Amino acid sequence: MEIVAACGFPRSASAAHAGIVPVVLVCLAGVATAAVPPSYITTFSATENPISEAGAWSNIDTTRTRMATAGGRCFGTQVGGAYDDSIAQLTGTWPASVQMTGTVFRGSTSGIEELELMVRGAQTSTTTTGYEINFAHDGQYVNVYRWEGGINLSDFVPLIVENTHSIPGGLSTGDQIRAQMQGDTITAFYNKGTGWVTVFTASDTSVGGHAKYASGRPGIGAFKTSGSGALNQFAFEDLQVLTCADTNPNCVFVEDRVFADGFE
Repeated sequence: MEIVAACGFPRSASAAHAGIVPVVLVCLAGVATAAVPPSYITTFSATENPISEAGAWSNIDTTRTRMATAGGRCFGTQVGGAYDDSIAQLTGTWPASVQMTGTVFRGSTSGIEELELMVRGAQTSTTTTGYEINFAHDGQYVNVYRWEGGINLSDFVPLIVENTHSIPGGLSTGDQIRAQMQGDTITAFYNKGTGWVTVFTASDTSVGGHAKYASGRPGIGAFKTSGSGALNQFAFEDLQVLTCADTNPNCVFVEDRVFADGFE
């Protein structure tokens, strides 16, 4: 493992292109604290259906639709009319504390269209569990659900009162969305170019006072209702996934620094 960032300085583009896994450092009262690998950054440069990126992504749940990539964007393939959200999960083993940040493309959207950031996901051939944080294209809602596995409406358990949080003015191309989970707590954010705004903080304390899902993989998804616009019109332009050591109480997630350079 090689440290390619120093406290107060961005990591170098040359290190990123060399394929070095970074240990991202942040300053806390003058002390450097490391966010632990793995991390993942992509601009979705390939054309794939389903998304793979050399095996980095998977979706083995045959009841769900797939995420695809083209033209530097990642989008769902769901046609609407069921709760078979498009989904892809990163492969490998991930720490429980994860922060995901994506830049949005919004073209000709209509009806109900959402992008989803997912944490602590797990799959079988017919089930998907985890936590979904969804962002409506027009900003009318940002919600969070615990997925119980199936594709019936009852399999999606809200962790906050539904449709009580929104993004004024909706989302536009270039805006960013973010979700993070640490311990039992999930927080959603957006950035319309003037800084990060917290939408809500929610907790899952459903099992012994703690989150039902203690571990899992990060993922992305998309959803639309029948008759709504095409999902390739509301898509991810890039994605950054950072992790943090649960055992380190001073570990925080770095904001934006990795976006500055070093994409594929």
